[in-house]
Amino acid sequence: MKSAVALLCFAVPLVSVTAVSAAGAASVVLSRASGAAGTPVTATYSAPGCGGGAAATVAFSLDSIAGHQFGSTILNPSTCTAILTFPVSGSPGAHQIFGYVPNSGAPVASAPFTILGAPPATATPVSTPTPTPTPTPTPTPTRTPTPSATPAAQSSTLLGSLLVPILIAIILLLLIALVVLLVLLRRRRSDGQGTPPPGSPPPEAPPPPGA
Repeated sequence: MKSAVALLCFAVPLVSVTAVSAAGAASVVLSRASGAAGTPVTATYSAPGCGGGAAATVAFSLDSIAGHQFGSTILNPSTCTAILTFPVSGSPGAHQIFGYVPNSGAPVASAPFTILGAPPATATPVSTPTPTPTPTPTPTPTRTPTPSATPAAQSSTLLGSLLVPILIAIILLLLIALVVLLVLLRRRRSDGQGTPPPGSPPPEAPPPPGA
């Protein structure tokens, strides 16, 4: 009885391995063919006709099954596929990402992947200073100099300003002279009426009072 149980336990993994091994050519399909280190990549391992046996573990590695291991997942027996997303890592250059069933004779498949180097440092753009437009100078209006009065104009202006007072003074002098002349004529006339002309008899004396 114990021998039968041991034989049965040995037969189960053997069926699983045999089912995957009997599958057709396996393949690995990547979600992208290149990317920098750390870029997430989704790898799909397919083993058509896996036979729907017990689920097997599928691992993914870099360049060989002994290379850097990205991780593992379970093969879906109904679809015969195993899908795993992982960040790719490795040195820049061309590589192969492998999909395989560890410790079995199942078919191994791989797909090319190029790990890109770090992008070159972006040069800081040098900002070109925007030229400041030179303001158009506003022409300063030229002040027309006020012509200075010439000596002749100044003298004529002075004479013009003195002419009116001079005329007023002359008129006043004439009026004064006329008044003086009239006074002298009146005085002479009054003197001529009281003095008899020469050669005339003296005037009679007035009669005494009471005569």
